Amino acid sequence: MRSNYSSEVANDYVAPCYKGVDACVKDLPLKADQRKTLLATTKRRKVQGDEYGVASKQWQCGCAERSIPKLPFSSLSREDHKWYVENIARYQNLTREDQERMSEIGDRAAQEAEERTEFFRNLAFECQKRYMQYSKEALEFFGGHLRKRKLEVLRLPQEYSEYCRIPLSRASSPEKKDFLLHEKVVCQTGSVPILKTDNVKKYLKKCKAVDLESMPSLARTCVTPIESDLLASKLCDKLGANIVMTSESMTALMSLVPENFNAHWEIPITVSEEAGTQRKVVVADPLPEPTVSVKKMLTKVSEMSIESSIRESSAMEFFTRVEVCDEQADEEKEDEDGCTSVARELHEKLTAEKRNLFYSTWTFSKFRILVRYSYLGLLPCANGQKFACCGTKLEYSLYENYEKFTISEMMNWWSKLFIHPNSHLLLARVDADNESVARTERMNRATVDACRGFSFQPEVGLDNFNNVLVCIADLAAGSYLLSHSKGASSISCLSSSANEEGGNNAASARGEVPGPPRTSKTFPFAKVRGELNREIEYIPPEWKPTSVNGAVVDQIPGTFPPWTRNNKLTFFSNNVVRYCDAYMKGKKCFGGEAACPFPHLSKSEVEECSLMYEKCLGLFKGKKKVLHLKSVPHCFAYKSNQPCPFGGEESCPYPHLSERVVQ
Repeated sequence: MRSNYSSEVANDYVAPCYKGVDACVKDLPLKADQRKTLLATTKRRKVQGDEYGVASKQWQCGCAERSIPKLPFSSLSREDHKWYVENIARYQNLTREDQERMSEIGDRAAQEAEERTEFFRNLAFECQKRYMQYSKEALEFFGGHLRKRKLEVLRLPQEYSEYCRIPLSRASSPEKKDFLLHEKVVCQTGSVPILKTDNVKKYLKKCKAVDLESMPSLARTCVTPIESDLLASKLCDKLGANIVMTSESMTALMSLVPENFNAHWEIPITVSEEAGTQRKVVVADPLPEPTVSVKKMLTKVSEMSIESSIRESSAMEFFTRVEVCDEQADEEKEDEDGCTSVARELHEKLTAEKRNLFYSTWTFSKFRILVRYSYLGLLPCANGQKFACCGTKLEYSLYENYEKFTISEMMNWWSKLFIHPNSHLLLARVDADNESVARTERMNRATVDACRGFSFQPEVGLDNFNNVLVCIADLAAGSYLLSHSKGASSISCLSSSANEEGGNNAASARGEVPGPPRTSKTFPFAKVRGELNREIEYIPPEWKPTSVNGAVVDQIPGTFPPWTRNNKLTFFSNNVVRYCDAYMKGKKCFGGEAACPFPHLSKSEVEECSLMYEKCLGLFKGKKKVLHLKSVPHCFAYKSNQPCPFGGEESCPYPHLSERVVQ
């Protein structure tokens, strides 16, 4: 079942198969016309195509279906491809003529690689409605997530004023600096699923990434926001940590490398400073965005649903343990600071919900940070056990291949693995057409490093993270909001209008340098969250070599597949003579007329051949002979501009083709 965000294709909405449609739709993040359409439509549609990499696969584009066009053939011959692949490693030993040939082929291959990317980009934008599709289950799951976060948003102040700006570095500083170091796991509570395999598809029903049956466990949870986490507060007092945050907020703050400045988020901060207690800076989870793309929505929903489905798996075994500061939290042990009793109480609730929470301390420069996080499960490993984290990636190009990793995705996975000690990432690659998991990949930080190459530097993100810590550590007591806009080279630190005037007095009293004065400009805080927008992020598919009869063809990486005589093409396609589609539409043929295996016919010339299939059926016995013609049957009189002896095209048994078309 698929839905489409665009109100212009109203019939593309489908009715959900669960009870309480009216009640559910009221809370969904839709506009009035979209909600009305959703309730009124009861049409069901089946998503076609479960096989990947098949050129003839059907995809759904709005209300219509279309075939995935095959790739154009390379402008280089098969011999050029084979010669280049065989000789590129010994370029220095080639003759001058061969080196010139190698350079010429390399230039053409580089240009063809750009044209291949352009081909898939054009293909994506010809059918943008594919990027707006989602299932009813995904939409309701997302609505449940927003309702869960609703109270956190409503409790925030109505208005903020700009307190200061935190500049973001674009390059790592060459000067010697401090390192972000993990000290130890100071507390673990709840139960961790024991995963028998790293293939998450084994734990999902029909490999579906979004399952509504796992939604009730999402709504009911004892895991409170970090600012109201009593155990985190007591651990801060006991361990002397002055900053506490969640793994989600730490990931967002660490991921700010120049290539990822398009990230948009808002993170609430609460600073408390009471007599007799330690000063605490609490960094909450990033808030849901006011508007979000369908792709981001599906990525978030798929990850939450997979995590919940694994917890709710009937055959799942769990590892259960409660430990505080390397000591088993037994009832017989003394509990002077109250941490153990709070941990035991939380442990019982988490175990009942099949959840877990871990707390670790980190040091960075003069700061000591307490981080709260959780694991997907516990994985068997050759050299011991590893914890598992969950990641998802939406795939829109499985008709060709899996999509490339973006810098934003790799930085997010790298940060997640860095923050979760002793862990591997289970990456579920989800087919956006039917929201099912197509493949699972197991990754560690070394894997991500190998994928990223030199495309980004995580140490730049750590420098920016340190800049944020320096700023928030000196904030006066009150409520704040860290906001990063898309493309911005700085983070805005916004102060609540309810904070006391002269917020730097506390810092001045401690002998510290006060921060910059607050500006008079105010910013209203958006309470509405999670509205779907029409943003599209195109990511090209990975290149893969061409195979003919099961054998891989020698091919220059990044290029179109070379033409081979083993490519069995019939004379007609869908009862129409084959022709170069790019040339007919007035576009550039990537192979050129000499290398292109298809006739270069204009639109009028294609129409001239419209009756050719029917006439060939009358001339030859059997459809098989017609599809594999060796020559072009035609009326010789018409080609020579002579009167047709049969009295015209309608009565003539031969196709009337011009001399150019015959050639």
